[in-house]
Amino acid sequence: MLHIEPPLWDEYGLVGSIPERAAFILKEADRIVETYGNHPSFCLMSMGNELGDGTDPYLDYLLDYLQKKDPRHLYTSTTHPVGMERKDDYFIAAATPKGTCRGILPFSDYHEILKDLKRPLIAHELGQPAMYPDYNEIEKYTGHLKPRYLIEFRKSLEQNHMLHQSEDFVQASGALLVEIYKENIEAQLRTPNSAGFELLDIQDYPGHGLATIGILDAFLDSKGLITPEEYRRFCSETVPLIRMPGFVYTNDQVLIADAELAHYGPKNLEDQQLQWRIVSKKGKAVYSGTFPVTDIFTGSSTELGSIEADLSKIRRPMQLQMEIFLPGTSVANSWKI
Repeated sequence: MLHIEPPLWDEYGLVGSIPERAAFILKEADRIVETYGNHPSFCLMSMGNELGDGTDPYLDYLLDYLQKKDPRHLYTSTTHPVGMERKDDYFIAAATPKGTCRGILPFSDYHEILKDLKRPLIAHELGQPAMYPDYNEIEKYTGHLKPRYLIEFRKSLEQNHMLHQSEDFVQASGALLVEIYKENIEAQLRTPNSAGFELLDIQDYPGHGLATIGILDAFLDSKGLITPEEYRRFCSETVPLIRMPGFVYTNDQVLIADAELAHYGPKNLEDQQLQWRIVSKKGKAVYSGTFPVTDIFTGSSTELGSIEADLSKIRRPMQLQMEIFLPGTSVANSWKI
C-alpha cells in the first residue's frame, strides 16, 4: 500500500501563508490524484510531512477538496501529533493525545493510549535509534558526494587515541539499535487497535548530516547487524509475541509469561499448535512446552496461552533465550533473558 505526499515539509508557520506555494501545492495534489488515482496500491495521502499541528486552515481546505474530488483514498492533514478536531480519515503521529508512539516499556503496548481514538493511527518514524558510524563506509564515496561528517568524526576519535575502538563502538551500538527496533515493532504488533507503523527508513539517511538509523548503510548495503531472515522474525505478516515482567530474573523466581501471535496474512490459520522453549547459548533446551491447538485469525493478535518455568534449576548466572515457534514453518521469534 502506498502512502503519498505532495512535496511539502514546513514544520513552522502557516502552510498557506505564501500564495504562490499554496497554489502550487493545490495543483500538485490535483495532478497526483488525476495521474495516479487509479493505481491499485494508492491507498493513503497526507498533505505533507510534519506540518505543525495540522490545524492550518489551508490544510483543512486541501483535505476537504481531495475528499470530495476522489473519495477512493484516505486523506490526512499531516504526519504529526493528533488533533482530535481535525477531519482526517486517519492519523500518522509520533505522539498521541496521552503519550508517545516512539518509546515504550518492554513487553507493553499502546492499547490504553489509543482506546478513545475513533480513527486509525499509524505510528510515525518508529524507533529512530542511532548507532556509531562505520568509517569503512568512507571509501564507498567515489563520486561527487563527500562523506565529510564521517571524516571529521574519525579525525576526532583518532585525536582522542580511540580509533582502535571504532569497530567495537559499531558492533555494540548496532546490537542495541536492532534490539530497540525489535521492541518498538513488537509493541505495535501487540496493540490490537494500532493501524500499523512506518520507519524513517531501513537505511542511513545522510540528508540530515549524521542519521545512522538504518540496518543498511546509505548505499543500501547490509551493516552485518542482522540477516533478513532474523529481521522477519519480528517484522513480517505473522509474528510470535510475548508479555513478561522483564529480561532479568533470579533462580528463586518462577518465570511466568503470556504468549500471542500477531497475524496479518491473507487468510486465517486453522488448528495451529505453537511451541515454546528456553534454550542455553549452546542451543540446549532447558525448559519447553506446547500451547493448546487454536485457530489464528488474520488482522489481529491471538492469545496462545501461558508459559511457566521454575528457575530454581539454574545454578549459575547465564544468558538464556526464550523462543516461540510454529514447527515446520519460518514463524518464530525469540528474546534474551
